[in-house]
Order: sequence, then C-alpha cells, then structure tokens
Amino acid sequence: DLSVSKIEELPKEIGELSNLRSLGLKDIEELKFITEGLGKLTNLRILYRFIVSDDKGDTRGCNIRELKDLNKLKGELLIGCLGGGRVK
Repeated sequence: DLSVSKIEELPKEIGELSNLRSLGLKDIEELKFITEGLGKLTNLRILYRFIVSDDKGDTRGCNIRELKDLNKLKGELLIGCLGGGRVK
C-alpha cells in the first residue's frame, strides 16, 4: 500500500510484478504518472487509481488501453486525466 507515500511516479519495473494483486494508490496526491506496463499485471484485483497520460509529448504515462487485460479488477477505480488524452 503506497497510499501514505509521496511518490510522484511508479517505476517502469512495476509491470514485472506479475503476481501483484493490490496496488494502493488511493490518496497519493503527488502521483502524476502511472508507468506504461501496468497492463501486464493481469492478477491485479485492486487498483484504486489510474492516471491516463495527457498525450502532450510525455511518454511516461499509461494509455487507457492498459486496462483491457486487467479482467480481475473489482470495486471502485478512479481514472484521472481522462479528458486530456487523445483517442486514436
């Protein structure tokens, strides 16, 4: 649970944690980016917050497509910056 941390960006290696079931990001106001590769966490059941890249040349953030294989997610999910992205 990272909810009490002041982390601004998840490391790109987060996608290598294939057995991760919960990623507590609920109350991290400083979090600006969720690294691409989150879609590899196919065993993830709890993800409170997902931030979409604003698509203004910054390649650090996730694309909404990262959620498509996260079929085991349950409960509430807050999706941030959704209006800033460009749909292709």
